[in-house]
Amino acid sequence: MNSNSKGHNLACALREVADFSRDDLVQHWQSQYGRLPPKGVKRKLLARAYAHRQQLRSHGALKPTIRKQLLKLVRTGFETPSNSISKPAVSEGNRLVRDWQGKTYVVDVIPEGFRWQDRTYKSLSAIATEITGTRWSGPRFFGL
Repeated sequence: MNSNSKGHNLACALREVADFSRDDLVQHWQSQYGRLPPKGVKRKLLARAYAHRQQLRSHGALKPTIRKQLLKLVRTGFETPSNSISKPAVSEGNRLVRDWQGKTYVVDVIPEGFRWQDRTYKSLSAIATEITGTRWSGPRFFGL
């Protein structure tokens, strides 16, 4: 299934949730979590839980490394210094290659940051944004 049909199916599922009764949403919750929702949960939250599940089904969940980092932050009460969160390992001399919409993009890692199209950038995100025309996480765009 291509990404357009995935997005279409997700959009359809999210439109349909508006027509679901509270009982339909409770049944969905029970099938997903193996129990009834907690007492007092409003229909709006049940609908959001359904939408979230559909989005995960369509686009996938967080990478396990990101999940572990988030769980660690939750356990420590967000007292972990930001520099302790692991960053993708790229070092000087590495070359990052990404195919995007039929074109290949090559970025070199240099001491000052990143080199692309004879320009130096401090972040991969700036390059990814220029390539795509929308805001992107540079490490994610380049698969790090």
